[in-house]
Amino acid sequence: MTDMDAAKEKFNRIIADNRKALDKYTPEDHPLEYAKVCINIGSAFGSLAGMEDTAENCKKAVVSFQQALRVYTIEEHPLDYAKTHSNMGNAFAILASVEGRDENCIKAFQSFLEAFKVFNQDDYPDIFNALIENVRMHLPVCEKLKRKLDELFNAPPSPPPSPDRNN
Repeated sequence: MTDMDAAKEKFNRIIADNRKALDKYTPEDHPLEYAKVCINIGSAFGSLAGMEDTAENCKKAVVSFQQALRVYTIEEHPLDYAKTHSNMGNAFAILASVEGRDENCIKAFQSFLEAFKVFNQDDYPDIFNALIENVRMHLPVCEKLKRKLDELFNAPPSPPPSPDRNN
């Protein structure tokens, strides 16, 4: 078994085990546990998206994160809300690289903006800066949105990619 196969098996096991937990944890009876389980499932699908079936696994990750957001509201759980939106932004950005570029770039950007509502420069400067870099890293396909982000937050623009010297 290759390392990749072992990783896929691990993530599929995490998904299966956490789906079983959803029988026990409902948003009505155990909302925080339910949300954590949804995050686990979404994160596992997000990891799988980098290994196989990128579009399908990204979509499943997004659904899981949206389910967690039924519990994680900005008013009651702002940090979890922001982390979940950041994760969902990543899933949409990766999805944009394989299908529905414009639509998924917009959804990614909207998700990241929700995360910035909590992870702002004044209250969480380190997380804010890391999130800015994360957006830049994950949205090369969405150049217009990267420029808009730079404008909104007055961040210095990302340097242009260096030319490939091997050609």
